[in-house]
Amino acid sequence: MASGRTNDEIALYVAQTITELEEYLHHLTKNGDPDDARADKISQWVESWTKYLKIDKIVRDMTAQSEYLEKLINKIKNLKMGSIALLNQVTTISKLRLLDPINKKSLLTDITLSAETLDIIDDALKNIL
Repeated sequence: MASGRTNDEIALYVAQTITELEEYLHHLTKNGDPDDARADKISQWVESWTKYLKIDKIVRDMTAQSEYLEKLINKIKNLKMGSIALLNQVTTISKLRLLDPINKKSLLTDITLSAETLDIIDDALKNIL
């Protein structure tokens, strides 16, 4: 039976509950009996849930990164051989026809060539043309 809450809503609820329990724990240790078993139980519970939330965040971040990397690998696998330019086939290409990079996370974003490589391409183009 699902609660209908999102993971973020549950995480927020648990974080608020932990904060309230920490305040109550502080109150118990300050005003109550230092040997009170409730304080130990609350302390253990808060510590366990804090560790759980940290691990859960790491897992969610790694899952998101893994999904992104899988998409990137699939995109690399699907590159067609004709998508790699041959120097003797270079012609003027409209920027509107370029499909990649679409956004900051696209496969070809921030791909640059060194000045040395560009000089080699220029020399090769001069020889062909």
